[in-house]
Amino acid sequence: MAPRALGFFALFIPTLLFAAPPTTQPIPVHMLVPGFTVRELPVQLTNLNNLEYAPDGRLFAVGYDGRVHVLTDTDNDGLEDTTRVYYSGKPGEIRSPVGMCIRPEGIYIASKGRISLIKDANHDGVADGSEIAAGGWKEISVNVDALGVAIDKDGWLYYGRGCMNFMDPMQTDKDTGEFAAWNRQQEEGTIMRISPDRKSREIVCTGIRFSVGLQFNRDGDLFCTDQEGATWCPGGNPVDELLQIIPGRNYGFPPRHLHQLPGVADEPNIVNFGPQHQSGCGMKFNEETKDRKSFGPAFWEGDALVVGESRGKIWRCPLVKTSAGYVGKPVLIATQDMLTIDCCISPKGDLLICCHTGPPDWGTGPKGKGRIFKISYTDREQPQPTAVWAAGSGEIRVAFDKPVDEAILSESKTLMGGEYVRAADRQESMTPPYVVVTEQRHTPTATVRVSAQQLSQDKRTLVLSTDALPWRSYYSLAIPGVRKVGEKILGSTVDLDFMPTGVEARFQKAGVQAEAPSIWLPHLDSHVSNHWTINSAEHDRFRKDLRDFAGILTLRTALTLEVPPLVSGAKQATLKLQSNHAFTATAGDQQAKATTDGKTFAALLTVNSTATPTPIEIALTKPSDSDVELNVSYHSDIDPNDNEFTQSLATQYMHENMAMTRKMRAQLPKNRDLVQKIHTYGLQPI
Repeated sequence: MAPRALGFFALFIPTLLFAAPPTTQPIPVHMLVPGFTVRELPVQLTNLNNLEYAPDGRLFAVGYDGRVHVLTDTDNDGLEDTTRVYYSGKPGEIRSPVGMCIRPEGIYIASKGRISLIKDANHDGVADGSEIAAGGWKEISVNVDALGVAIDKDGWLYYGRGCMNFMDPMQTDKDTGEFAAWNRQQEEGTIMRISPDRKSREIVCTGIRFSVGLQFNRDGDLFCTDQEGATWCPGGNPVDELLQIIPGRNYGFPPRHLHQLPGVADEPNIVNFGPQHQSGCGMKFNEETKDRKSFGPAFWEGDALVVGESRGKIWRCPLVKTSAGYVGKPVLIATQDMLTIDCCISPKGDLLICCHTGPPDWGTGPKGKGRIFKISYTDREQPQPTAVWAAGSGEIRVAFDKPVDEAILSESKTLMGGEYVRAADRQESMTPPYVVVTEQRHTPTATVRVSAQQLSQDKRTLVLSTDALPWRSYYSLAIPGVRKVGEKILGSTVDLDFMPTGVEARFQKAGVQAEAPSIWLPHLDSHVSNHWTINSAEHDRFRKDLRDFAGILTLRTALTLEVPPLVSGAKQATLKLQSNHAFTATAGDQQAKATTDGKTFAALLTVNSTATPTPIEIALTKPSDSDVELNVSYHSDIDPNDNEFTQSLATQYMHENMAMTRKMRAQLPKNRDLVQKIHTYGLQPI
């Protein structure tokens, strides 16, 4: 999302109550999983930038025009139907607001040039004044400035500052063309924090472009969304991101450069939202608290919920905290035919989203008509997809948390592949106005034939026999007819996407001669694999055997260090393996036997910067009645900090079985998503 056309002034409007008749417009929200109901709030408001519930149950909304509204449900039908202007302010007071945080002392709002605290001193339900919590800095040239606001348990107030120049973040000298002005001491392009007494502020981290969403999770860790910037600055934020903010780190905008910016190490993202120009905006953690329930199925609890503005998306991001940081992935759960700006969770566990009217990037502006939608989880008996994976070159498996009716087998499945393919692309109705988006749409795709399908005996795993997958790229799978056993309805279409990457796992029980069958795992790290295959019956059985029996667990995959040379320059990565059981590990021709301190077994391996993937194998010996814990992290020759792998690991056996014609290979362009410091082999053609 280019930060443009956001200039406006707050309007002075007296406090009034507004109620609107029920809307007759079509609902532009398309759920990609079953069991949900979408309704529109029957209110008439201009475009909104933020939504949040107060602990007392009132819904607050910050308008694009700078006004703050409070919404209430007067007839107890579950939909807020009446609005009141809570605060309008002085002309020019709240410009381009992007970020709201509700606290006992009032509502903090991030906007152009300031962080405001809106107060209701006499507690009459209408704000009667404001104060500046932070401000006085030099405003950047674009019309957004401060973005996102969050407060930690100790009272420190955090907010983002947009970068000084999104087209030239290094701020090169116009006369000489040499790198000049960018430095890590300037406040632009940072996450900032203000002391609890609001008397001083300091830089938390650098390398931020535009951090629209900013939230702490229940563990006290800070996250933000940051927006794609490679359209204007090659290598800078190639896709929209979810970042964990760690004090003192740098996050890649501008990106590390061997000649112009060699002295920084860019942190990898936790989740990337591709392809380019999703415009990741608002986010909330789907955490149950004393004031609210979580949204959706129980296994969604704890996920980050992120909305994409320019192409109308809602993702849930399952996050796993490991010894080296967080690992996450995007799971698309809904698409919208409107610009989706922010989300929040109601006390009852509904998800609300606010949408702008108009085309990408910023629609109809401050005076345009906005809409709010409430998504409710109303049918908890419907089977939910929990994992999808390529079990071999010609087999795709989809796990559900509950049995699926056999009528699903009478429906045709659609399997598509391509570098820029994602779930439910057919639903995408908006096209951001950039050349790269046009290029995405003209990139070759492949329809893969599904030749047979069956359900497992427990009806919880759908097994599809397919032609060989032609590329190591993204694949989308549309599954119509999903419904609970015995239900006489058409069922829902479930849309998923995946990459043919992962880990081949085999557990050979002690004393058993016949070779054990293999199973797919999404990651080498056991905590990540366990979380990302939760409620998969096939993986539950595997984990039970692994815990109950003695034997040898063998894990096989392949890795490569893959980065643009002028962006990062890392030549070698060191893998750090830790387990509660003895193991040996190999990487290519290296072999390491784990040493122990009496509590933990550990080994180090290296992966060189080469286009050829390095085979990785771990053989772990365990006794009966014991879980397996395996932690995997890495550091590189330019960054000593331990990092978790941020994408699924690639399976070597998939590499051996997949084929691609030379013609197909020539048609597939270089993948623009390959910009993290270390990548798993799996984004390239065979």
